Amino acid sequence: MVNITIKPEHIIINPMDPEVISKIQAKNFMEKSIHKCNSPYQKINVVENFLGRFLVFDNFPQAGIIKNELYSGNLPYINYFFLSCLLNPNIKNVLMLGMGTGNFAVSLSELLPDLESFDLVDLDYKVYSIAKKYFDFKENSKIKVHIQDAVDFVKNSKTKYDLIILDIGNSKGIPLSFLTEEFISETSSLLNENGIMISNVFSSHEFNSDKNVIFKSTLKTYKNVFNEIRLFPVIYGDYVINKVFYGLEGVVQDSISVLLFSSKDKIIISKEELINRAKELQQKSSLQDIEKLDKFAEDLLTEEINTDNFKPFREAYKNDPEFNNDTIKDYLFLS
Repeated sequence: MVNITIKPEHIIINPMDPEVISKIQAKNFMEKSIHKCNSPYQKINVVENFLGRFLVFDNFPQAGIIKNELYSGNLPYINYFFLSCLLNPNIKNVLMLGMGTGNFAVSLSELLPDLESFDLVDLDYKVYSIAKKYFDFKENSKIKVHIQDAVDFVKNSKTKYDLIILDIGNSKGIPLSFLTEEFISETSSLLNENGIMISNVFSSHEFNSDKNVIFKSTLKTYKNVFNEIRLFPVIYGDYVINKVFYGLEGVVQDSISVLLFSSKDKIIISKEELINRAKELQQKSSLQDIEKLDKFAEDLLTEEINTDNFKPFREAYKNDPEFNNDTIKDYLFLS
């Protein structure tokens, strides 16, 4: 079986400006390591610099807490997860595949006092230990951690959830196993009737380009499973990162995270109403992580994305000798 990982280089249509690359490489964060270890899956490093504390896998930042005068809180892409509360204010049970620092689970339980359970699933026990020791993560009567392969957890779970978050990746990218129609369909079966699934995927900034094969094939996969999908490109989140980390403005690189909000039921809300709900929630709550939530809500993509000429990701492709890291984009493009 071919081991496929969707890598950032698979996504890029337009290479990064060499001048921007030079500015990024020249940046000195005066970083220090406060913990290093090897797990069976990756090299893990916890680093601190003038911006905050971060969890790094194989030299690739995965999660962390920023403490800066321009922005404080989770890595900004995490804040898009809070938009789920605007679509369904009655979330009671949550499943998150991919733990990171665990900070989102703690924050959501503060934001939603009626939350009944939050299941966190991660394959790597050392990530769990580090989250407790270096990121102040604590389990409680509501938050429970499961050290298990997400595929196995989904396959064996009997619990139904109002919200499922799929945020699994490593230093190389997103393993194909978590993008297939079979896995997405099986995960969706754990949703309650009005449940929402949020998935962190990759795209080029040229969302509707025929060259944006990986994103369009991913979206095609989700369209085969769900009746309704809302797209949130991490535009404001990237703006914050680029400004805080590098002092850069505008689009820095072509590859961008896109949060897919998927449901079997219709999600009926306009962009204007979503932004207004975000502002109302900010006024009601003092939770630091939802500051500027209206800015994150503004990233709701209203453009229609046509996926007709693209294949969905399927488990069976992994056994095809013509399906590999070098041919993946040609394989998934029908025309």
